[in-house]
Amino acid sequence: PNSNATRVGGSENVVVAHTQFIGDSPALYFVSSPPGFGNASAIYRVGMGSLDSPVRVSPSYANTSANTFALVAPDQSSILLLGSRGGQAGVFRVSPSSPNSEQTLTTDVAGGAVIENFIVTRDFTRVVYLSRAGSGATARLSEVPVDGSSAPESVLVALISALAELRPDGGTVLITR
Repeated sequence: PNSNATRVGGSENVVVAHTQFIGDSPALYFVSSPPGFGNASAIYRVGMGSLDSPVRVSPSYANTSANTFALVAPDQSSILLLGSRGGQAGVFRVSPSSPNSEQTLTTDVAGGAVIENFIVTRDFTRVVYLSRAGSGATARLSEVPVDGSSAPESVLVALISALAELRPDGGTVLITR
């Protein structure tokens, strides 16, 4: 690694947990709430040759919209966010080419339920997620296409402790009980 540090524009108030390099000629994606934007945060992208010129690639999120995890597709065509909107848990898809809109993928999650984990297939075409209402042992395992082309499908409702792993081809899910 080069020992020369370079400041990334707009990175004030960056959320380090949501920072990742993606792509062959890496782009840096990060969540930040730059000065002058109040408490609103958004996802930004910068190329290695333009570190002082971040581009907003998501809607701006208010305090009522918490994002706990962000995952960028290897081809940078989609960003998946685990979070909540107005208190409703979900996995949300953003297309960097349309940064002002967002699609809720997990439309089957009951009000008050939490999404404990989600895993994306290696080819970034399907999301498998575990949701749970309350503190009981019963949970719902569901899947939905990343592109949102169809509704979520419930795969299993059972006593599930955790969603552990997804086989690389997406054919099998490992859960713990």
